[in-house]
Amino acid sequence: GVHPRFLFFSFSHFCLHNNKMEEGRLRSQEEGRPLLGGGVPSPSSDFGQVFGAAWVCGLQALSGVTCAAGALTVAVNAVCLSQQAPSQRSAMRLFNVVFGLLIILGEAERPDFILDYFQFLKAWTMKGLFLVYVALATYDDALETTICAAITLSLGAAYVLLGVLCLPLRLRIWALSTEGGLDKDNAPRDS
Repeated sequence: GVHPRFLFFSFSHFCLHNNKMEEGRLRSQEEGRPLLGGGVPSPSSDFGQVFGAAWVCGLQALSGVTCAAGALTVAVNAVCLSQQAPSQRSAMRLFNVVFGLLIILGEAERPDFILDYFQFLKAWTMKGLFLVYVALATYDDALETTICAAITLSLGAAYVLLGVLCLPLRLRIWALSTEGGLDKDNAPRDS
């Protein structure tokens, strides 16, 4: 097996590399230079490149699974909504359909105004908390809602964990970059 310290170091390296890319992008924008690869060279070792690519693929897979969970949330709540008599629970099911659509559109980052108005979907921790809320609101005694809630809850927990693990590194990069003259309004989110 792989030692947990190695995994944490690798995850920290991934977060640090993403933060350096973001810092390079901000510096390029400040100086009016074109954005070429974020202004930061890629990791020098082949292992770093392969492991970084694996993390990116893993995060893209997580995003795809989150879109699928949003579609499942929409489908399960729409079916439950059509099968039950109007009640308070029906109103919550309708909100869950809208929340499921918001999950899909937020992950796809289309249309652009979605992330402008719902900025909490940009940060991993806040997105995770939103997924946890949707999971708890979807949960019911029926098997399909329980499965949907369990999937959405586990994805929410994963996003919260990823956000919490990256946050200290992002804050350290931000603190160093503000000493170097970057605008303090560019405070990092935990995504």
